[in-house]
Amino acid sequence: MRERAEDQPFVCLILGARQVWVVSAVESYRLATSWVGAGHLVWELGAATGVTTALLAQVAEEVVAVEKAAEKIEKLRLLATEWDNVRVIECNALAERLPVAPGSRADWLFVDLGGDAPPWRTMAVAERWAEALQCERIVIRCSRLREALGSVRTIPDASCSVPPPDTDHASTLLLTQSVMAATGPQVGERLVAELAQRSYRERKRLVAAIRRLGSGALRPLARLVADSQAPLAARRTAADAISEIVGDLGGSVAATVQAGAQLSIPLRWAVLRGLEPHVRRLDELGAGRTPDGKLLLDMLTAEDEFTQFIARRQLRKQPTEAGPALAQAICLADASVGDMGAGLDALGASHAVSAQEVVAWCTAAAGPEREQAVCRRVACAVLGVADQRWAAELLRALGEMTQPATAQRVEALRAAAQRGAPPDELARRARQAVAAGVAREDLAAAIAASPHPWMRAVAALVREGGER
Repeated sequence: MRERAEDQPFVCLILGARQVWVVSAVESYRLATSWVGAGHLVWELGAATGVTTALLAQVAEEVVAVEKAAEKIEKLRLLATEWDNVRVIECNALAERLPVAPGSRADWLFVDLGGDAPPWRTMAVAERWAEALQCERIVIRCSRLREALGSVRTIPDASCSVPPPDTDHASTLLLTQSVMAATGPQVGERLVAELAQRSYRERKRLVAAIRRLGSGALRPLARLVADSQAPLAARRTAADAISEIVGDLGGSVAATVQAGAQLSIPLRWAVLRGLEPHVRRLDELGAGRTPDGKLLLDMLTAEDEFTQFIARRQLRKQPTEAGPALAQAICLADASVGDMGAGLDALGASHAVSAQEVVAWCTAAAGPEREQAVCRRVACAVLGVADQRWAAELLRALGEMTQPATAQRVEALRAAAQRGAPPDELARRARQAVAAGVAREDLAAAIAASPHPWMRAVAALVREGGER
């Protein structure tokens, strides 16, 4: 007998020509299915609802599932309709007469009579079935037997003839559990619901399963993408699944895009990404045209986190096209300083443009007649920017290119607020910024939009200081 450290919690018993692996945890028992190879015939005693059965069916040539409970038999038979290589036998594994025809054989025998089953009875049952099936490889789940064997002194040079468990195989376990839970007409709904519960790798595997459902999965996927309360990671994965399904279906989903006006921005984005290989003309959310700056700014300031993500992604993918378009929208007269700050923040987060480029785009969009007024508002909006280094670079570029006095006054107020200057000092700095041409209400609104508490705390002081 030997217990290898890399295989824990598996214990391997060598009983003549027969090898027996004993485990305690359900996860370890299911992980052992990775040892089964193509062409193998597997019998499973105590198949229950069929999670291990489904794992075995993915790798074995044939799986015979033995179960006695009527309610579990029903689920197993549903599973057998999904897998042609699964056969179900309704039988008590402890029965005196075994439902095994003479000459039957098995490459593997999986035995799970319950984690707390009596250990020696479990071994006796496994032995009877192994003899009847001429099987030399057995995997048993029995907590008490595993505990008993774990207390035995091990022989370090004994060997077991299987490799360590395939840990990547284990990551498919949650997917298969989801498939088992979803067997029936609501499979798409159930699988999509799982996206919000799973890790990154498990979501990728779920998408592979969902993709096989084709158009039948589009409706639940669309609901998840549109659900602003769902986790962003799950919504993004659902959007990826939609893109893949739409790509698979190609032109047959063109009618869906025709109704684009009724689709949310994230859903339109997902559909258009899938259609991109099939059509040449995409709208402003696709990769084929320069995006509309006003739309980008609206998306960046939307309450929906996914919509913001799409706009930021567009800036990263098309900085030289989307950047000037966004700068032009920032300079519109109806853009609030809070929205302007959000746009400047996104340009900085793209890491694809410089502060000098942004200022140049803004001045070009404003034109000679509005350049001074626009640059004063841009300098003011910088107070709402999250990245302080980016804020300093923008103000420096404004000072070098257009508005040195305004930029210096705003930078002085920003620096004073950051280091926690006294209220009188902050009020004085605010008056200087207003004297340099910054509107008092714009100044207060920009500060109130800042993500930094130390900056937001001085908004009231700015209003008071400007009124003195």
